Amino acid sequence: MSGIGSWARIKEKPKSYLALYWIVWKFILAIVALASPGIGYDTSTDVLFASRGTWHNETETLRDGLQKWIRWDAIYFSQIARRGYLFEQEWAFGWGFTRLLHLGARAFLFIDHGSSGLGEAFIGILLAHGSHLLSMIVLYDMSRSVANRKSEDEKTKFAFLAAFLHIISPAGIFLSAPYAESPFALLDFLGYFCYLKTSEYQAKGDFYKRDASSLAAGLLFGVAVTFRGNGLLSGCIFAYDALVIARKTLSRQDCLNHGRDFFITIASGSLVALGYLIPQLLAFREYCWIEFEETRPWCSRWFPSIYAWVQSHYWGVGLLQYWTFSNLPLFVLAAPMLSILILSAISTWAQSTNSMKTRLNGANATLKSNQPSSQLAEGAWFPDVVHEGAIVTRLSSGYPVWYWWLASMILEDYKVKVLGKYWSPAKIIVQWMICYAIIQGGLFAGFLPPA
Repeated sequence: MSGIGSWARIKEKPKSYLALYWIVWKFILAIVALASPGIGYDTSTDVLFASRGTWHNETETLRDGLQKWIRWDAIYFSQIARRGYLFEQEWAFGWGFTRLLHLGARAFLFIDHGSSGLGEAFIGILLAHGSHLLSMIVLYDMSRSVANRKSEDEKTKFAFLAAFLHIISPAGIFLSAPYAESPFALLDFLGYFCYLKTSEYQAKGDFYKRDASSLAAGLLFGVAVTFRGNGLLSGCIFAYDALVIARKTLSRQDCLNHGRDFFITIASGSLVALGYLIPQLLAFREYCWIEFEETRPWCSRWFPSIYAWVQSHYWGVGLLQYWTFSNLPLFVLAAPMLSILILSAISTWAQSTNSMKTRLNGANATLKSNQPSSQLAEGAWFPDVVHEGAIVTRLSSGYPVWYWWLASMILEDYKVKVLGKYWSPAKIIVQWMICYAIIQGGLFAGFLPPA
C-alpha cells in the first residue's frame, strides 16, 4: 500500500481517501484530454455543435473544452437525447441512457428549439463522473461484504484496493465522457450487491428481505440492460438459481418449501429480460406496426430484434464478423484486458468450486460466497468478445470479479519466477492500466481509436 499512501492513515477514513484519489485521477485525465491539440482527427463534434443556443452566455473556450469529451458514440448519445431516435441505426445506443440524458437536460433547462445537444452532453459528463464515484463506493462496500479475511483490517484493505482499481480502470476517459459505461457499472454493482445480500438474509432466516433483495437485484440488472445490452447476461445468475431450485424440488419432492424460492427467482430474472424487451417493443411499434407500408426486414424474423439487425446491417457486427485481419490491431489492444478477464474468471470459478467441495473458509480465500451463480456474471463480456472484441477493455469496468482477483494478488504479494527473476503480475497489470488509460485519454480527445 506504500504506493498510494500510508495505510495507518487511510484505514481511518478509507472512503475519503478513495474520493481524493478519484479526484486526482479525474484531474489527470482532464489535463490529458484538454492537452490534445486541435478539433481532432474528425470534425463531427464541431459540425454537430455548430448551432449555438444551448447556453445564452456560452463561451468559445468552454464549448471547445467540453467537446474533448464528446467523441465517437458520445455524439450519438447526445443527439438522440436531444431529439429522440430518428434513424434506424441509432437504436444500437442504449435507450435508458439517452432517456436519462434527455430528462436530465430538461431538468436543467438545457433543451429548447434549435438546441445543438451540448446541454445533453454536459449532463452526460456530470452523470458519468457521478456514477463512477458512486460505483466506486458501492464496490468498496460490496467488497467488504464478500471478503473472506481474518481481520477487519484485512477486509478494509481488500475492499480499498478493489475500489482503487476501479478508479484507475483501463476504461479511462470512457468513465468520464457521455457514455453508458459509468451508469451501467453503478447499476450492475448495485445489482450484484443486492444479489449477494440474498445469501446473508437466507442464513439469518429473514426470507422477506431475501426476496426483496432478489427482486431489487433483478430490477437493477433490468435497468442496466437498457443502458448496455450486454447486461442481459447478468440474468444468468437467476437462470442458474432457478435450475438449482428446480432440481432440489424434483429430488426432494418439496414443492411447498421451494415453490416460493422458484417464483421469486423467476420474477427476478423476468425483470432483467424486461429491461431488454422494452426498447425492442418500442422499436417494433415504430417500424413494424405500419399499415399499408412495407416493413423493415427484421420485423418478420422469429425474434424481431432491432438491436441485432442494426449491429449486423449497419455496423457489420455479429457472430465472428468483427474477426477480420484489418481489425487485428484492435484485438491486440484488447488482449491484455481479455487475458485478465479470462484468468480471473477461471481462478474465481475454481475457488468457488473448491470451496463448495471442501466447505472450508480459508484465510487466503478471496471471496466468502460459495455460490457459483455469483461468478456467472463475470462471463457477461464473452458475447461481446465474439461479436466485437475490441470494446472489451471499456466494458470490463462494470464487472467486479476481476477487481477482486487483482486485489487479492496484491494483498498476497503473489509473484512468479521468470528467467530466474521474480515478477509481480499485479504490479505489471496496474502499470498497464494506468498507462493505457492515460494514452487512451489523449487519443480519445483527438477523435482517434481505440474507441
